[in-house]
Amino acid sequence: MRLFAKVDGTNNNYDRPMFLGDLFTLRFKNEFPVNLSRGASFQNFTQDNAIDSTIKSEFEDGTVLTRARFTRMRKTFNVGYNFLTAADKILLENLQTSVKIGANTFYWTNPSDSTEYEVRFTSPMKFQVEPQEFNYWNVNLNMAQA
Repeated sequence: MRLFAKVDGTNNNYDRPMFLGDLFTLRFKNEFPVNLSRGASFQNFTQDNAIDSTIKSEFEDGTVLTRARFTRMRKTFNVGYNFLTAADKILLENLQTSVKIGANTFYWTNPSDSTEYEVRFTSPMKFQVEPQEFNYWNVNLNMAQA
């Protein structure tokens, strides 16, 4: 779990102290399980921009005026994990339940470049029994940067 509070004395955009009664408590954020038995499969790994954020206005003389709709380009990720154990499947199902699929965000580390992103699921996880070994699972995750 990620701690959301001023811990090291620096201010951060994510510092969110919460006052609960007489106690000063800290908020926690969900994180993707880092202790899965297998890493991500790069066979079907994709990373793309979430949407085309260009606004276009065409004029009668044929010129086109464009501008960006948003100040930030969000990314989408499609990641697969193969040969996961039943315990790994339970960890992923618990994450999906705790973030309520796309309602809440969580932290996920991109396996290709080790960059951490705050993402949310864009669709429910798709679990499939591994066709060659029935004790293992394959899962496909679709996520978008928050």
